[in-house]
Amino acid sequence: MSTRSLIGIQEKDGSVRFIYNHHDGYPSYTGRMLKAHYNTPERIKELMDLGDISVLDENIGGKIDFDDYETRKANKQVLAYGRDRNESGSEAKTTKSPTAFRRMLGKYWSDYLYLYTLDGRWVFSGGKAFQPLTAEEIKKD
Repeated sequence: MSTRSLIGIQEKDGSVRFIYNHHDGYPSYTGRMLKAHYNTPERIKELMDLGDISVLDENIGGKIDFDDYETRKANKQVLAYGRDRNESGSEAKTTKSPTAFRRMLGKYWSDYLYLYTLDGRWVFSGGKAFQPLTAEEIKKD
């Protein structure tokens, strides 16, 4: 069973560009990974450009065989549906606002949402209001 999540970045116009993440969406993995390795708008936009992902990891990496677990793990790289499995329709999506982004939780059967805000911080939601993604939250799971 997977812990699904959505990862988004708030744009200057208030909209949210986001992708789906299939595995390990809980704060102690995805939250920790985002705070440690995706902590600038440029880096997050690079992640968004991949579209929906199966697994988040430290590095964006390059195209690999989707089923080559050993290479992906050795490279500590993201596994992307479009890039690595040639799936269409996996591009990043956009909502009008953070409130609209929160509504996507049920649509994507996700457990968590992560949002990089205009003020440069990660917040998350498990279905309720967004809250800061703190070191304490990352250690809870």
